[in-house]
Amino acid sequence: MTSRRYQIQQKLKPLYEIRTRVGTQFGKAKEANDTETIEIWERVWKAVTNEIVALHDETYEINDKEKLMKS
Repeated sequence: MTSRRYQIQQKLKPLYEIRTRVGTQFGKAKEANDTETIEIWERVWKAVTNEIVALHDETYEINDKEKLMKS
């Protein structure tokens, strides 16, 4: 059975890639001064970032539980 930490890592990999691509598209929209597109990419950036933060928080919770079990 796959560990929960490993599953989280597997979810994070594509999210980091998406965030990198969004950053690139955001930069292009900014250069073009395309405010509508900028707003769209900002929303996507925030959504992806929120998911990344949530997954990291879950990892911290797992780590904390493991520490408590060891003590």
